[in-house]
Amino acid sequence: MNNQTTIAYDTHQQIDITALFPHPQNPRIEPREEIVQQLAERMGDGFDFSHSLIVRPIENGYQIISGHHRLLAAERAGLSEVPCWVRTMDDDEAYMQLVLCNTQSELHPLEEGKHAAQSGMDLKSYAERAGKNGRTMHDKVKAWRVLENVHVHIDNIREAWRNLAEIHAAPKWLWRAMVETMLHNSWTVAVTREQVAKFKDVGDVPSWAMADEIARGLLSGAINKTEVAKLAATVSQARVTDQDLIKSLQTEIGEKRPSRLSQVQAIVATWEDEQAKRDNAKRAAELAKQRADEAAQERVVNLRKNCSLDEWKTLSAHERDMLMVPIKGEGGTFNKQENEAIEWAQWSWNPVTGCKHDCPYCYARDIATSQRMAKVYPNGWEPTFRSNALNAPINTRVPKEGQTDTRYRNVFTCSMADLFGRWVPDEWIDAVLSTVRDSKEWNFLFLTKFPQRLKELAIPENAWMGSTVDLQARVANAEKAFEHVGGKVRWLSVEPMIEPLRFERLDLFNWVVIGGASASSQTPEWRPPYRWIESLVRQCDDAGVPVYMKSNLGIANRVLQLPFAAPIKGDPQQAPSAFHYLGNRQEN
Repeated sequence: MNNQTTIAYDTHQQIDITALFPHPQNPRIEPREEIVQQLAERMGDGFDFSHSLIVRPIENGYQIISGHHRLLAAERAGLSEVPCWVRTMDDDEAYMQLVLCNTQSELHPLEEGKHAAQSGMDLKSYAERAGKNGRTMHDKVKAWRVLENVHVHIDNIREAWRNLAEIHAAPKWLWRAMVETMLHNSWTVAVTREQVAKFKDVGDVPSWAMADEIARGLLSGAINKTEVAKLAATVSQARVTDQDLIKSLQTEIGEKRPSRLSQVQAIVATWEDEQAKRDNAKRAAELAKQRADEAAQERVVNLRKNCSLDEWKTLSAHERDMLMVPIKGEGGTFNKQENEAIEWAQWSWNPVTGCKHDCPYCYARDIATSQRMAKVYPNGWEPTFRSNALNAPINTRVPKEGQTDTRYRNVFTCSMADLFGRWVPDEWIDAVLSTVRDSKEWNFLFLTKFPQRLKELAIPENAWMGSTVDLQARVANAEKAFEHVGGKVRWLSVEPMIEPLRFERLDLFNWVVIGGASASSQTPEWRPPYRWIESLVRQCDDAGVPVYMKSNLGIANRVLQLPFAAPIKGDPQQAPSAFHYLGNRQEN
């Protein structure tokens, strides 16, 4: 490259000053007032042709390549137009001409630094093109970078540009304070270099901090470098773990923007204290919970064999949850069925006992309230949950007979209760059905006098749901409910049949059991009239529903031949009045 400045112009013409626009990369930081004033005074006698501006055409007028001071002087002198050399050139050529023209003009070192920084050229090439010393040019650029960031008017710092070049080596956040201090104390270049060396290794300040305030404190000696380093660490290492407290700490720091370590420490201490309070409260709560759990555990342990409905109502949600969880290895097995009247199931299982139906013929109530069974049923006939019994399906193996005979896989469930009575808590039902669902090798047979509740439940496939129908009043309830009851087997237990029964939807059921009544403490032994049995058998036959007749019907061959050959001697006409227990009252 060389310093050739010859420009080939296209035309020379007078141009309205309103059509002239400065070049955006004009190196002048601020106009030189003394130059503008001198030129304006000379232009009072006319514009010297030799002072013509150099411009290029742009979309809305002309862009000045050389003559920015002359344009300002012309405006001040009241001229409406100025002579210009006009040349067509592209952006790159225009910038190069701007460089050439201005390197030969009287630029301040800071303006030279600006020009070089904005040129897009590497400094070595720029210095060669401008005929400048490369090292000096580098200092000028550094000085301009500092000035560009601290926003000090060039008139206040024209003579201190070398100081700015030295300040460039300091951390950027210190520049403004260093320039202010340098100007106020009239630092020499040597003093400036010394001060920069002193603080060159100081770390950055956090984004939330008042950097200028910290910088001024550092330069004045009010803050040392160690304190600056601790500002960010004090916050980042704060013993605050809760997310909302961390957010509050950050919010307060951001709002107050402390510039002293002591201020930061005070803010952090506030939220560390709050964290400590929370930690203490949490530990106290955990200790209280532990003690409560221990007390609950002790209480629950005593209730696992027998928890009455009244006791259940006093338990907390946590205690109930504890009670519902089976403990491995606890509990017994299914009971081998000793009641020969229940021939269709070889096992019984009673995780829930007790009932509130108050049926007068109930043999189960007599068993539960008898003296000989007091240890087995300590709560008598009160509804009771026996959570340790939930392990019985696991603890009982299916006998080999169960591979061929379904009876050996059939478990009469809650034979000593009505699991679906109105009074039974949902949790008890859920626990039993969950166990049933997990014990697919068994069939679990249920009976209820409140089939309406079955509609609300998801019935496992291995749960045989049945409804007891002893009176005509229960027929409609059973039929309506079983329209919505799932499960693999749905059945009816007509035991005891207290009056003749008429069904409309026997097709809803897979099986019907008919039986009489054993003697109870409130009712005598009872078998229904054969004509009632015959009528029901005929209804089942028409619906294609199998019938099982229990031995307490007094029928030798319980596969009835229809029609009956002859009336049965001693056949009763109606059930004793004691069996008609419902009357006008609503069932439980």
